[in-house]
Amino acid sequence: DGIGTQARLRTIVSAWRSTDAARTWTCLCPEIPAANGDHLKCSMFHEPHVAELPDGTLVGLVRYHGGDHGLRETMSKDGGKTWSPLRKSGLIGFPAFLSVLSDGRLLAVYSRRLASAGLGEFAALSSDGGETWDLKDEICLRKGEEPTRDFGYPSSCELPDKTILTVYYQPKSKGEKPCLMATKWRIPEARSGSINGKM
Repeated sequence: DGIGTQARLRTIVSAWRSTDAARTWTCLCPEIPAANGDHLKCSMFHEPHVAELPDGTLVGLVRYHGGDHGLRETMSKDGGKTWSPLRKSGLIGFPAFLSVLSDGRLLAVYSRRLASAGLGEFAALSSDGGETWDLKDEICLRKGEEPTRDFGYPSSCELPDKTILTVYYQPKSKGEKPCLMATKWRIPEARSGSINGKM
């Protein structure tokens, strides 16, 4: 972030690897390419998250601070040395967490603080390794309430019984301070677009 002179300030996302429990790091890719000039201002990209598919492909989602509020997506097929240009994923929200499920599908969970698109914690699935996302059947894990928008940062894991546990922070009731919360849920068989989570 903030690379170059003031007149040429821009935002970059780079890829690094550690093989010693994060004591030292090696740069694999100094700058993942951006599309459509998305990087030509400072502080446009934040908080990337990456998952590795069974075939070794790396899929990344990146928080974007542009006007469309959409997560940007990139992929690497050579262990992170080169990446596809960051493109619009179609997912609207803030930082995402990616998980590869036991059935091979890719799960993204993310928060949304945009009232016009719905407030809360959301999930979406991809059956083709992140090439496309099932936006029609986006899953609402927990709704957010005005006036606070201090919530988010979900992360998920698949449990042995195939349920999903998603943890995030959010006020439990309107007017309260945020706290850590969790929703335990199953991928719905009938694609209704929402699920009933157990708190």
